[in-house]
Amino acid sequence: MTELNCNDISLLDKFELVCLDFDGLLVDTEPIHYLAYKKMLSNRGIDLNLDFLSYSMYAHDVTGKSLGNYVLEKNQSIKDWDQLRIEKQAIYTEIITNSQIKLMEGVDEFFKYLKKRKILMCVVTNSMVGDTNIIRKQLPILNQIPIWLTKDMYARGKPYPDGYLCALKHFQNIRSEKVVGLDDTLKGISAMQLANIFPILVCSKDHPQLKIKSTITHFFSLKNILIS
Repeated sequence: MTELNCNDISLLDKFELVCLDFDGLLVDTEPIHYLAYKKMLSNRGIDLNLDFLSYSMYAHDVTGKSLGNYVLEKNQSIKDWDQLRIEKQAIYTEIITNSQIKLMEGVDEFFKYLKKRKILMCVVTNSMVGDTNIIRKQLPILNQIPIWLTKDMYARGKPYPDGYLCALKHFQNIRSEKVVGLDDTLKGISAMQLANIFPILVCSKDHPQLKIKSTITHFFSLKNILIS
C-alpha cells in the first residue's frame, strides 16, 4: 500500500467537502465493537477466538461479510448472523452509554484545519443515529460537524456506496471530484470508490489491512495528515 507524503498538507485544500467515517476515525470505539461481539457470542456459549487485530482484519475487510462468515463457519449450529448482530448492537449501545468515549488522535487539530480553510465536512457512518447521539453528548466537539448521515438514513451500509451517494445528493452544488472521504476500513474505501469519491485510508501502522497491496492513499492518524 503506497503512502502519500505527509508533508503535502495541500492535499485537503484540493477539496471542498470532507466525508468522515465515525467509529475508529473520529472516536475510539472499534475496541468497544470488538468487546460487544465477544460478549454477545459469550452469552451464547461461544468464544470469539480472535485478538483485536485479527478481529479487525475480518470486520474491516472490503466485503463487510468476513466476520459473520468466520463465526458461522466455526459454529455451524448458528444460522442467523443478522440476529446475532442485533444482539451485539444492544450490548454495544449499553457499553457506550455507560463508558467515557475518547476521541481519536488529531480530531481537534483536523477540525481547526478544515474550518480555517472553509472546507465543509459531514459524517457518513454505518452507526445508527441513536449511538452517534449518545457519543456526541459526551463529546460536544463532534457537533462542529453539521451533517450526519447514519445507517438508518440509507438502505445499505458500507461497503455499498449508499451513504456517500446521499452525501453527494445533499451537497449537490459540489462536484464529486471536489469531495474526499476518510475511513479506517477497506469496506469504507470500497464504498467511496463506488461513489466516485477520492478515498483516504486512516488506520494504525499495525492494522492487518495495510498488508493488502493497493495504491490507496493512507495515513496513520488524522494528526499524521497535518504534520508539516
